[in-house]
Amino acid sequence: MDLVIKPLRTQSGNTKNISLYNPPKEIRDKISDIYRDFAIADLIRKQTYEEFDYRSLEDVIFDGQLRYNENKPSKNSDPSDAWKSDIVRPYTRNKIRAIISQVTQVVLYPDIVAQNDKDEEDRDMSEVMKDIVEYILESDNYSEKFVDLVTDMVTTPGVFVYQNYSLVKRKIKDIMASGDYEIKEVVDELYSGFKLLVVPTEDIYIGNIYEPVLQKQPFLVWSRIIDYTEAEAKYGHLDDFKFVEGGKRTGYDFDKDTFFNVEDEQLAGRLVVEEIYYNRSADLEIVLVNGVMVHGDPERPLQRKDKQYPFAFGGYERISSRFFYYKSLVENLKGIQDELDTMHRMVIDGTYLQIMPPLGVYGENTLDNTVFIPGSVHDLGADTQVSPINAGINLNAGISMLQKLEQEGAEVSAGELASGLPVPGDKTKFEIGLVQQNATIKLGLFGKRISFMVRDIGRLIVNCATQHMPFTEIMELTGGEIQIKFSNILLKDRNVDGRAMNRRIEFSDDFPISEEGLKDYEYDLLKKTTKYENGNLIQTSSIYMVNPEAFRRMKYLVKVEPDFISKDLDAQKKIAFYREAVRDQYANKQELFRNFVKAFYPGEEDRFVLKAEDVQNTQQPGKQADQLSQLIQ
Repeated sequence: MDLVIKPLRTQSGNTKNISLYNPPKEIRDKISDIYRDFAIADLIRKQTYEEFDYRSLEDVIFDGQLRYNENKPSKNSDPSDAWKSDIVRPYTRNKIRAIISQVTQVVLYPDIVAQNDKDEEDRDMSEVMKDIVEYILESDNYSEKFVDLVTDMVTTPGVFVYQNYSLVKRKIKDIMASGDYEIKEVVDELYSGFKLLVVPTEDIYIGNIYEPVLQKQPFLVWSRIIDYTEAEAKYGHLDDFKFVEGGKRTGYDFDKDTFFNVEDEQLAGRLVVEEIYYNRSADLEIVLVNGVMVHGDPERPLQRKDKQYPFAFGGYERISSRFFYYKSLVENLKGIQDELDTMHRMVIDGTYLQIMPPLGVYGENTLDNTVFIPGSVHDLGADTQVSPINAGINLNAGISMLQKLEQEGAEVSAGELASGLPVPGDKTKFEIGLVQQNATIKLGLFGKRISFMVRDIGRLIVNCATQHMPFTEIMELTGGEIQIKFSNILLKDRNVDGRAMNRRIEFSDDFPISEEGLKDYEYDLLKKTTKYENGNLIQTSSIYMVNPEAFRRMKYLVKVEPDFISKDLDAQKKIAFYREAVRDQYANKQELFRNFVKAFYPGEEDRFVLKAEDVQNTQQPGKQADQLSQLIQ
């Protein structure tokens, strides 16, 4: 959809369909400036580039979608060619599926390192921020979005991921016990909170295609079509939203300094175009809904305190160090896919010709296709001869070429990654390590690109968390007194010193920062989070007490290690290590087995490991590992 729309004019040159939207001069001037940037972004989208094989970005996106979805080419209109195959060999899609399946077996999460004002690592605060980042991601269905993210990286010239925090309120009818209801304003959880969205490439417009760093772009425009009800939920409380109409776009006529309305068939009378203009150098974040600046503030700043664009960007393979967009795996396989389709069709067509060859008829009789109906009887003259026309087809040569092309495609796509598993049977630690190394090498640059993307997402989340957390709750106490309280965060099944238990993060201004006070408070908390079990004091949960100011003051570094080895392979590696280590005469077998169990069942070691006084018969080395390996399969 075009960012800039043109006005309709009368014969005298005046603007048709004048809009009721007529903002003051400062807003008109700002919209005029924004529309000039819109024109630049539109031109970037439609211009052809050498890096795209002299195609436009729109063409590359469209072609990639057709290829990934295996759309067939248009049928040849020539009747003499109608019999020929137009099949698309599912090579590209199968390769992409194999790579995505392998890569997404392990979902990557950002790792956080917190540093105090002395540049010393604070392990406790690192753990707190890591838990908060995972909480934010898990609350927004990150595992599924990680799959979408990887899929778009290999199929499009780049993928944008939006990360930000928003607070949207709506009015509801709260039904009381009497059956009556009262109008209340509540937080709309559907549109509020920390949001992570995989944004289609075509929805983001950039200001400079030769600037590869997203945060250095002069401006960005996020343009998408949404339902009018969604726009009303987000912006309906703003005064200028009353000028927004479903199905109608409002444009600006530079020549006449006038706003006009245009019916847009794509909006189907109920949709609107939401355009968010970001300009980092000017510190602007302007929202236009169907062309109306709904906030009414021409200098509305970027809503993030870090003053970053709320996007991360990545792709499959760099085209060049000076070009913004990437080359997708679909593009890498384009030439081989075309050759495969051509050769595959030729083999199919050749098979048709061999099974049903064209015939030459000699003599006085004239024959048509009805002669070759099975079981039919025909009276032919004595001099009539029917002979097949030998086309000299060598199908084996075509089949051999198909195999060669697929081998070349495997080299281009690292498609053998999924087949990098060892042969069935017992594996040594060396064999498993070799498979792990080969898989990492085959994944190569793509694995690093994914880790860079997750790292950038992590940086956005960390900055967003320090800006908006801790959440506050307004509580009404007895007597009508109002108190503001920090919300707590509860995380299930965390690994705490080798045991699986819940962890709660509590924010409190009263929490002492001094070292002596911290120790005293930890002692009080310990009594709250323990219980007696079989006469022993057992810890049941873990609590982190966090001072909000200290939480915000920290410097946080984000790193991601690209580890895409499957859980099955990792388990086999640990089993192989135990089998070899337990045979060593210097091995502490009980402690070795306890740590081995901890790797698979953290916090449940006592269920598997006998106490020393209960051990009567020494088991053969490695027998426990065999039993546990059967249990985890």
